Amino acid sequence: MRLYVATVFAFSAGALLGQDAVDAATFRAVCGTCHSTTLVDGLRTEAEWREEIDQMIKIGARGTPAQLERVMRVLARTLTKVDVNTAEAKQIAPVLDVSDAVAEAVVRRRAANGNYKTLEELKQVPGVDPAKLEARKDRVTF
Repeated sequence: MRLYVATVFAFSAGALLGQDAVDAATFRAVCGTCHSTTLVDGLRTEAEWREEIDQMIKIGARGTPAQLERVMRVLARTLTKVDVNTAEAKQIAPVLDVSDAVAEAVVRRRAANGNYKTLEELKQVPGVDPAKLEARKDRVTF
């Protein structure tokens, strides 16, 4: 019942606050049912987070597929690392905190010019905010 009430609240808040708020509330509701959400830490790849969620489900975590995707969106925005030389745009966008269009530009530049070797090269992609990228540099691999 607590999860249901929290999820309904999350959807109501989302109408006022946006998708990030809905995702965060759902993350707290789903993950916080079993443990403190402060226990969720460490940088992992998207695949590693999906594996972790699968393990949590096996030991009793509950949530709808839509709720679990919201949990993944929170993890992608906050605790996921990405290899910018192999990832798809949809994987790059949340990690670098860029729009889908900018993430597509990252992929196009990689296809046209070869793999990125440094953060400085990635900063040259139009639309990439150097300050945001610098703040997230520990989440970028080459």
